[in-house]
Amino acid sequence: MFRLFDFSAPIDRTTDQLVVGTVLFLFLACLWVYFIYYRDQEARRLVDLAKLWGKRVEDDARELRRTKTRMVIGYSVLLVLSLLLAARFCVELLRRL
Repeated sequence: MFRLFDFSAPIDRTTDQLVVGTVLFLFLACLWVYFIYYRDQEARRLVDLAKLWGKRVEDDARELRRTKTRMVIGYSVLLVLSLLLAARFCVELLRRL
């Protein structure tokens, strides 16, 4: 896993696979940004869904705030990983040119 982030070592993939990987990770990065942007609506939906499933929610505002914080942290980590992997594949593509 960590060898993948070693920018000095070459990746044993074809050029087509590197292009597809770059596009895929850039798409995923855009998806994570979208989820971070619409976190208010998604957090509200998740809290309402938790109530429907029988979870006891005493304070809606507190539960909503906690859900938003978890979403921002999780999606931010995924965003950084996606951008790092896209950059890694781009560096390898530029080396091959």
